[in-house]
Amino acid sequence: MSAWFSRGMHLLAAVFLVAAGSGAAACGSGDSNSYNASGDDDSGVGTDGGADGGSLTGDDGGLIGNMGNLQSITVDPPSASVESMDGKAVSQAFKCTAHFDTGKSATVMNGVAWSATDPQVGGVDPAGNYTATGSIGGLVTVQATYKGMKASAQLTVKLHLHQNPGNVGGSAQTQLMGASTMDPSVVWAYPYDGTVWPRGLLPPILQWNGGAASDDYYVHLKSATFELEEYTTATSAPTSRVALDATTWQKFVDSTSGATQVTVARWDGMAATLLANHTWTIAPASMRGTIYYWSNNLGRVLRIKPGAAMPDDFANQAPLNDPAQYTQSSCLMTCHTVSADGSTLVSGGGVFGGSYDLIKGQPTVYLGGTWGANGGATTDSSVVKWSNSAVSPTGKYILTNTMAEGLAYANDHTTTGFLGMYTTADGKPVPNSGLMGVPITQPAWSPEGSRIAFVDAGDPMGWYGSWNAPPPGDLKVYQFDETKNPMAFNVQTMVATGADPNKRIAWPTMTPDGQWILYSRTMQADTRAIGNSAATPNVTDLYFASAVTPNQEVRLAKLDGDGYPFAAGARDLSKNYEPSFAPVAAGGYFWVVFTSRRTYGNILTGDVTQVKQLWVAAIDENPKPGVDPSHPAFHLTGQDEGNLAMRGFWALDPCKGDGQGCASGTECCGGYCSGPAGDSGGPVCTSQSAGCSQDGDKCNTTSDCCNAAAGVTCINHVCSEPPPQ
Repeated sequence: MSAWFSRGMHLLAAVFLVAAGSGAAACGSGDSNSYNASGDDDSGVGTDGGADGGSLTGDDGGLIGNMGNLQSITVDPPSASVESMDGKAVSQAFKCTAHFDTGKSATVMNGVAWSATDPQVGGVDPAGNYTATGSIGGLVTVQATYKGMKASAQLTVKLHLHQNPGNVGGSAQTQLMGASTMDPSVVWAYPYDGTVWPRGLLPPILQWNGGAASDDYYVHLKSATFELEEYTTATSAPTSRVALDATTWQKFVDSTSGATQVTVARWDGMAATLLANHTWTIAPASMRGTIYYWSNNLGRVLRIKPGAAMPDDFANQAPLNDPAQYTQSSCLMTCHTVSADGSTLVSGGGVFGGSYDLIKGQPTVYLGGTWGANGGATTDSSVVKWSNSAVSPTGKYILTNTMAEGLAYANDHTTTGFLGMYTTADGKPVPNSGLMGVPITQPAWSPEGSRIAFVDAGDPMGWYGSWNAPPPGDLKVYQFDETKNPMAFNVQTMVATGADPNKRIAWPTMTPDGQWILYSRTMQADTRAIGNSAATPNVTDLYFASAVTPNQEVRLAKLDGDGYPFAAGARDLSKNYEPSFAPVAAGGYFWVVFTSRRTYGNILTGDVTQVKQLWVAAIDENPKPGVDPSHPAFHLTGQDEGNLAMRGFWALDPCKGDGQGCASGTECCGGYCSGPAGDSGGPVCTSQSAGCSQDGDKCNTTSDCCNAAAGVTCINHVCSEPPPQ
C-alpha cells in the first residue's frame, strides 16, 4: 500500500540566495500571494540573483523587497538517481524553488513541508535531504508543499549487492563478468525466460543440466532499481542447481517493478560461457489468497499460501479424522471446490461429503461419507451429490455438476434427479434459481458473482457410464443476479466445442472481473486418467475467451509453452489442466493456478505418471481479443513435491475483524487496511474508509481508489495496481 512519508517541518535555518535551475518544470498554481518590503512576511524565500544582481532577507527569514505574486513552485533537481552499494545509506539533496509573476525565482527555505513515497526505501528530512537507507531500492516521488502549492521530483534509488558465497577468485570473477558466448554443453531447465514473478514468494531454484562440481558461476540480476552480482558454486552437478538467498530475493522483488535482465555465466577453469540470458518481469504486489488443492497420494485437500514453505494439512484433524464421528477411508475430502471469499469448502466424496466452514474449521452440511460402494463402508451415493460443484463467491450457494449425477447413478442405478442449486448452510434447494433440474457440467462462478460459466454436455443419463468423461459440449455463460427471479438468466454460447473430440472444452474458470474465461481443451475431463500411462497421448492445453462477446477464443501459447526450448523437449508440451483464477488481481495481473504434468526443471523429471504439480502464471489485466495475454508459468514453491497434486482452487483468506493486523484490505472483513498501528506497529483492519481506498482496499468504482490517477483500477471491488511499465 502506498503512503506519503511525511517529514515536513518549519525550518529555523538562515535563508540562502539560490537561483532557480532552468530545467525545472512549473507544478501547481493557486491564489496569488503578495510579497512586500516590510520584512514581516514569514515566507522564508531568498530572491533570484538575476535581474536584481543580489538578494536580501530580514533577520527573521522574511523577504526584503517586492518579489511579486507567487505563481508556482518546483522541486530541483526534477529527477535524480542514487545507488546504495551493499546496503550503505546514500543521500540526495532537493530544494524548493518559488516562481513569481515578476519573472523572479527564489529558493524557499522556511515553511516547506517535505514528504516522500515508499518509506521502506528511505525518507526526506525537513531540509529536503532524502536519505535512502539501503534496505531496498525503488522509484520514489519526493514532494514539496508550500503555501498550498505542490511540486515533486522523481528519484531512482538502486540497491546494488555484491555476494561471493562461492569464494570465487578475482581473476575468475573478471572472466565471468565478460562472458558472452552461450555454452553448448549446458541446457537451461528452470525458471523459464519471460516469467512474470509476483512479490511474496520463496526464491526459485536456478536449474540447468551440465557443468561440474568444480565450476564457478556468476548470477547477475539487473533492473533499474536493483542489481545483484553473486559469485557462487552449484550443487548436484551435472543436474546443477543454485538456490538464491531468500533475504536477497525479497530485497530484489521489493525493489523492482518491471523488467529485470537475468544472466548466469559459468567458469570451468578454462573459459567463461553464458548459461542464460533471460528477461523476467516483477509485478509490484504479492498474490493474494490461499490455494486449496487435492493431494492424490494422501487423499486429502491441502492448502498453501503462496510464499509458504510447506502446505497446511488443515482438515486432517477432529472431527473429520475421528473414527468415532465419521467412518474413515483412504480419502478424507475430495472433488472439492472453494468459495472465492475463502469462507466455504464443498467436498464431493471421501470421509466427508458436504459443505465445510473454513472460518470455524467445522462441517456445516453432511451429505454422507466414503466414496460409494467401491470406496468405503457404504453404498450410499449421497456423498458425491456435490462433487466438483461450483460455489458462489460468498459461499452461500452451490451449483451441482452433471458429472456428480452420472457418478451417483453409475454407482447404484438409483440416485438421480438432484441437479440444481442449493444453499450451503442447510442443503436446501433454491427454487427460484432457474437452475433446478438443469444439466450443467463443470460450472464455475465468476469471482465477482455476476456470471456462471459451464460446459453444455447434456443430460448425464445419456452418458453416466462414462461419468468422468462427459461428451464434448459448447462453452456457455449464464448471467446471475440473486435479486432476480430467476436468478440465472440469458444463457449464451461463448465458444463452440468444434469437431475434434480430443479438444473438448473442460474446467472453465473466470477472471476476477467476470469478463473472461480460461479453460482447457482436452481429451477427457478426468485428469487422473489422462496421462496415467506414459504411452497414453496426453494433449491438453489452456485457452482463453471472452465471457461477454462470443467467438473470441485464443490459445495461451506462452503459458502452454508453444515453441519454448524445454529441457525435457516435447515431453513437457500439452500437459496443462484444471485452471483456477485468484479472485482478485495483484500487481497489474490476473493470476491463474493450474495442474501440469510437465517436469520441474531437473528436480522432478519422471514420466507423466510420476509428475503432477501446481503451476502459476500471470495473465494480462487488460486482455485484447485474439491476443495471447499469458506469460510463462512458474512452479508453486512449497507444495509437497513428493506427492501428486491437482485441482487447485484459489480463494481469499477468511477475513479478519477490525483491529487485527493486515497487509491488504482484501484480508479484512471491513475491506480496509489502515488506521492506527496495531501491536506489531503495522496497519490494522478497519471498516472505515480514510477518504479514499489504498491499493488492495475495498472500492465500488475506480474513482474510490487513492491512486486512480496512477492507473489503479477497481476490479472485483478491490483497488488493483496497474501493470509495471
